[in-house]
Parts: sequence; C-alpha cells; structure tokens
Amino acid sequence: MSGSLDARVPRALHAGECEQRSVVLMFCGLLLFIRGVASSPPAEVSKIVLPSSQSTSSSGWLQPNHDPLGTRYAPEVLGPTQLRVRWTYTAQPFVPGYPIWYTHPVVTVDGVVILADLDATLVALQGSSGEVLWRFAPNDTSRCPTQPFPISWNPALHPTLPLSFFEHCAVVYAVDVRCGAFVWSTHTCLYNSAISDGLVVIQDGSVLVLCNDTVNRYNSATGTLIVSLPWNTSPDVLVTASPVLSPSGDTVYIGSTKGLLAMDIGTSKPRWSIPSGIQAEAIVADPDGTRVYWTNGNVICSDAVTGKLIWQQEFPLGGAIGLAVGGDNMLFVTGDMALMALDSRKGALLWSNNYSSLTYWEGATVDRANNVFVGGDLWVGNNSTGAVMSLDRKGNPLWQFNVNANDCLPPTLAPDGTLLVVCNDLNLYALFHGSSNG
Repeated sequence: MSGSLDARVPRALHAGECEQRSVVLMFCGLLLFIRGVASSPPAEVSKIVLPSSQSTSSSGWLQPNHDPLGTRYAPEVLGPTQLRVRWTYTAQPFVPGYPIWYTHPVVTVDGVVILADLDATLVALQGSSGEVLWRFAPNDTSRCPTQPFPISWNPALHPTLPLSFFEHCAVVYAVDVRCGAFVWSTHTCLYNSAISDGLVVIQDGSVLVLCNDTVNRYNSATGTLIVSLPWNTSPDVLVTASPVLSPSGDTVYIGSTKGLLAMDIGTSKPRWSIPSGIQAEAIVADPDGTRVYWTNGNVICSDAVTGKLIWQQEFPLGGAIGLAVGGDNMLFVTGDMALMALDSRKGALLWSNNYSSLTYWEGATVDRANNVFVGGDLWVGNNSTGAVMSLDRKGNPLWQFNVNANDCLPPTLAPDGTLLVVCNDLNLYALFHGSSNG
C-alpha cells in the first residue's frame, strides 16, 4: 500500500493501514517542522503565507466559513436551483432530547462530509449517501466540566494533507480524514475561553486558535505551538466572532465585545482598532485585500490597512448578523427580519427582502452564479419553523425548504453542488438538484 499523503478520500482505509499512514504523516510533519525551524530566521517563524490567488478558491468547503477570509463564497460550485432531499443524517444526542445542534460541516475535495455530532464525536459521512464512514471520540477529558457536553467547535480541514482539526474541552485534535485515526492533540485556551468557531486552518497548513486573551498558532502536522500572540488582558472583553485573515496572511482580524482589532501576526502588535458600543458579530476580509466588512448591528466597511471608515450601511429592520461576499462586488447581509445585497465598494443597496418580525436569518452562502442560500427561523401560519431559502442574484426566490424545528444554520456547499444544512430538529439535510419537494 502506498503511503501517499493525498488530501482526497477515494475510499475508506482499513484500520491498520490508516494508523500506519497516520504515523508516517506525523513523522513527516515533524521532520518538516524541524527543518523549517532550523532554516528560518526567528522573525519568520510566525509569518503566514497565504497566496491571495488561493484565498477563496477551493475544491472543497474546508473551513466553517469556507476559507480563512470568512467569505462563505464558493466560486467554483453551482448550488441547487431546484430542490430534492438527497439524504438525511440524524444526530446522536449525548443527552436525550438535547435541543441544539450547532455545527457547520466541512467537505473534502472528494465530497466526504465531516462534522461534530451531539454525542461528542467527530463523524465522517459519505457525501453521496450520508453513510457513516468513521467516528472519532476525543480521548482527553481532563479539562471537561463535570456534566457532559458536545463538541463545541466546528471542524476545519488542512488544504493539502488528509487532516481534520477540531476542539473539545479546550483541547485541539488532529484526525486523519481517511479513517478517523488520532494524529495529535494539544491543550489550548482555558476552558470556555474561545467561541465555537474560533479555529482556522491557514493556507500554509498551520492551525490558528482564537482565545479571549491570545491567538495561538500550531504546526498542523505535529501540534507544536509556533507562536502565541497576546491581544487582550481584560476579563471583561470576550471574543464574539470567528478569526479572519487578510489575503496576504500577515493580519488577523479579531471581533470582540470591544469592537474590531487588526493584529500584525509577524510583530504581535495591533495595526489598528475600532471601538464599538456593540460587539462585532461577523467579519469578512475582501479577497482583493483592500477592505474588511463587519457588523455591529449595522454593516461597516473599513480600510484593511488603516481601519479608516469607507462606508456604513444601516440594516433596515433588526440587527445585521451574517456576511458573505460574492462575485461582481456583491456583499450579502443577513439578520433579523431582512436579507439584503450591497455593492461592496460603496455600500449602496442593490436589493432588500424584508420579512415578518419573527423571521431571523442566521447567515448566507453564495455560489458561482451569485445565487444565495440562507438558513434561519421564520413564521409560517401560526408556527415557527426552521427554513432554508434560495434566491437568485437579484433577490428573487428560487425555492424554500421548511423543517419542524425552530432554526436552521447557514448552509455548506459541497463540491458537487449538494447543500448541507444542520437544523434543530437534529437532522443534517443534503439538498440536491431536482424537482421541488421541500
């Protein structure tokens, strides 16, 4: 059997074969890390290389928000314009009747779906059928609370190696995606000191973990800490948004209850900060490297280099929650009672769809045609229902899928166009091209 480190998953490996390959993977990673430390000057150890040409283009959905820039934009994939349910996977609850399942699936280049299950395991599903390929149970519970609880962070995938990363009880794990074999684990933030999607895998393969006091970067093949960047000393300031990187990879943007901070990764010093009376809910770095979009109830565009305000757009009804970029300088905004599209250069309103006071859109996903797919909660008749809705680039509805639950999360778009949606009826729905039955 070949020991090739292919990021694709063409078939499930036998347990012994997978464990053997995982040991080889970790050993090779250790050699590369030692070589890198020996050959690089100290000033370069913490530098991240993220080519802008690769920042949003990927054959898979490798991060909770697609890429390190947080774009939620799949420029190579066309999502379903009509609808059928391809398959459904039901969560394995760790406590009977546990009502909330909060995970964003990631997808390998060959379409294997990886997500955190409610029984505190990482599970891999065959993308074409939903068949369970493997499960991985965290083996370090020393930092867990006395009561059991599910995996709290979303998984992320390495851009080239067959590795998936996730956090459980303030321990970061690396798992071989070919069969779920353990590769490494390391303690990170203090328990409950980071948000549920605060882990990002950078284009160079290192893992960035955002805590309430530091940003920690780890070697992805070994789990070795490369650098820890302090960004906050106040116990009253908490992380409120996923970490986002600039296309060049030299700046990390941090959203908190204090506002928005841009930190230079090489020097560990702030580039700029924007105090805000309301916490930063979402952050997206524009792929051209000139602008950063973020929300604090309204939508704000800041200069990526200086932090200077470029434009600000009020959200029409409730507060703005989610952001996604698309092609042709389009920016999509979701939140309470509305979904709107803006011109990302000037903030001009392109269109806005308003809904009832009981509607809440969690976030959006954008495909190559600028079709938008949103998940959330809306009012149908006398009942609240979880829903997924698709609109074209002009805001015209294409289809809607309702479930018997009070919320659906922003969808993940797989390489073959399957839309993956986690809803609070504890089901993961795979929605695919076909005649409508939603």
